[in-house]
Amino acid sequence: MSANSKLSIAIHILTLLHVRRPEAISSAFIAGSVNTNPVVIRRLLADLVEAGLVSTQKGVNGGYQLKRSADSITLAEVFLALKETSVFGLHVAKPNPLCSVGKTIESKLSTVYNQIDETLLSSLNEKKISDFTP
Repeated sequence: MSANSKLSIAIHILTLLHVRRPEAISSAFIAGSVNTNPVVIRRLLADLVEAGLVSTQKGVNGGYQLKRSADSITLAEVFLALKETSVFGLHVAKPNPLCSVGKTIESKLSTVYNQIDETLLSSLNEKKISDFTP
């Protein structure tokens, strides 16, 4: 699953929890709304719980709920909760340091990618989960 789809699904989950508040929603119900496997939803929910954006309630009426108001959750927080550190990644294997391109490409790419990440987070910080309410 790409970082883009993880973010989209996480925003969908949080918006659904906001709309259905104060009801606790099961991962199966959320999976039906997203139209994906409940395992995918539970993995994303684990990250959102760990980040303090979502809480869990056990038992017969158990499920997931927003831990904070939708007005206070920025998309930047959601992105970071998914443990995505960058939009783009560098080479999996280190480039050849004896190559004229290989010895400098990673530092040059890192500069560009860091600027992209800063711009992205700044933009995501301007939007809140409540902006997606139907």
